[in-house]
Amino acid sequence: MPAFWDGRPAEWTPWEMADTVWLCGPRGSVDPDWQTCPACGYEGHWWTCRGAVYAAPGELAEIGRGCLARHLGAALFADRCPRCAKTIVLDGLDKDAQEWELDASDYGADGSWPIQQTLW
Repeated sequence: MPAFWDGRPAEWTPWEMADTVWLCGPRGSVDPDWQTCPACGYEGHWWTCRGAVYAAPGELAEIGRGCLARHLGAALFADRCPRCAKTIVLDGLDKDAQEWELDASDYGADGSWPIQQTLW
């Protein structure tokens, strides 16, 4: 999984076979025990892991009552197809959470960054 998320260090749990899959997040509900991969058509349980995003070196996050910590509290939820390795990450569980499909560029030394669109 990406070592960085939007330029900040990220740590991930080991992959495990999901009994439930939460790709839908805040967007509604689907059968959580069965998922069809849009890339290869695999039907079944996906692999899952969780990630935590930390403050960049030299950066501290305020966590309340004037306390500072390295952990930003950002939670990431990753699901991976066991057949084709398509990986989708949900960046939180609130209504503003976004789903990201990872590709080879997300696994480089710089980690995962949103695609920057330009006018030219």
